[in-house]
Amino acid sequence: MKIVYCLNSLGEVGGISRVTVTKINALAGIDGNKIYAVITDERHDNNLDLHPDVTLIHLPVNYYEYDWKSRFHSIYSGIVKKRIHRRELQKAIDKIKPDIIVSVGQAEKYMVLNLKTDAKILRELHFEKNFRYQYSSGILDRIQAYMSNVYDYSWSFPRYDKVVVLTEEDLNRNWTDYDNVIAIPNPLTITINEFPANKREKKIIAVGRLHKVKGFDILIKIFARIHKHYPEWKLEIWGEGNERHHLEHLIEKVKLKDHISLPGTTNDVNGKLSTASVFAFTSSCEGFALVLMEAMINGVPPVAFECPCGPKDLICDGEDGVLVENQNVEMYYRKLSALLANEKAIEDMRLNAYQKALNYTPEKMAEKWMDVFESCLK
Repeated sequence: MKIVYCLNSLGEVGGISRVTVTKINALAGIDGNKIYAVITDERHDNNLDLHPDVTLIHLPVNYYEYDWKSRFHSIYSGIVKKRIHRRELQKAIDKIKPDIIVSVGQAEKYMVLNLKTDAKILRELHFEKNFRYQYSSGILDRIQAYMSNVYDYSWSFPRYDKVVVLTEEDLNRNWTDYDNVIAIPNPLTITINEFPANKREKKIIAVGRLHKVKGFDILIKIFARIHKHYPEWKLEIWGEGNERHHLEHLIEKVKLKDHISLPGTTNDVNGKLSTASVFAFTSSCEGFALVLMEAMINGVPPVAFECPCGPKDLICDGEDGVLVENQNVEMYYRKLSALLANEKAIEDMRLNAYQKALNYTPEKMAEKWMDVFESCLK
């Protein structure tokens, strides 16, 4: 089966690139598959560890070439470069003659619908349905989010052969009126080792962009209360973003610079997670929360708000982690405090969390995708 994945880049730091590389490598490992990754921007893509049966095609588009230069360059990228993209993508599809085309939902998401091809067209949605509203900061942003949702969900979604969302929660909450929408979770993207039985530090860890939607300000305030009763525990928040200054100021305000750290980004997520006892997740909105799986495969039980969508698909409350009513700060404080007071509960959850995460190996997720591809081609 010839399968084409279309996206901007495979070399970005973000989760979509990591997930796509993991997915196409797993699909390429299935006999009879030939995988193509058609990208528009070369961002460290030469350093990728791709399966021999994955062909990387770089279209001469380069949307990021003029990033941050001026509004004119932005308009140029949005108009002229999209024309180049459509033309070059059609040429690539004409040459490959694929059975399946998958859009990851970036610059190509609408143009794939107008390709001249016999291939089945699938679209991935890497966010919860209402994510545009979650990232809106004012009335104009909310109007734009509304218009984008109408265009995307009313016009484009019914035209794809399949749309794949990440969680059953999102599917059942938001997509029951669409007969072409299904749910397949993301695969684990980090190395899967034996169960990590090492002794852990009294450390709570969080990982993610330093963005308001991640709720790290809430976490710092909760930890400040926790510290009064459990002064031996520390909090590490890994990541970078535009909230750094605000979070640093907050840490100074609660006078916990020796107990709360913001070390920045890391290329060794496994290593950082493997030293922690508890994972803190305080996001108000997620598409799937890949980082929860990464914590669980490292034997770090998560304490998570039941935000839309993701945590409820991954965590069984009290068995392999702790679920808290979304944005109920008092409940989060109580449940986290209770967990820190119960070392046996943490140890029991560690193994359960690891075993739960094994359900999301790249090989198991590739089988689910192959079932969808084959059903589309019947």
